[in-house]
Amino acid sequence: DGQRAERVRGAREAVSGGDIRDAIIDSTMGAVLIRGIDDELKGKLRLRAAEHGVSMEQEVRTILDRELNGHPSSGEEHPVRAIRRFVEEHGGWDDVKFKRIRTKARVPRFD
Repeated sequence: DGQRAERVRGAREAVSGGDIRDAIIDSTMGAVLIRGIDDELKGKLRLRAAEHGVSMEQEVRTILDRELNGHPSSGEEHPVRAIRRFVEEHGGWDDVKFKRIRTKARVPRFD
């Protein structure tokens, strides 16, 4: 399709010109189809996504963001997994009571 070809051409020119920001800003939110993924790898991705409480698609976005944008993996437990584990260790969601906390903001004094 002509529009797609134009976006690709514009992205290539922006990248080859050294300004990746133009390529990112001018392109629409894209999709990537990856064929030929080995079943074992796909299974590992599915398991990892489930452990983090997200879809496989979101897990792939997270992995790509960390790797390509220089966000190293911290090795820490994913926050969703940590919350889920904590709640399960303390009786599950049925026993969780949420309390709204209302506090007044304090204005700093510089006396």
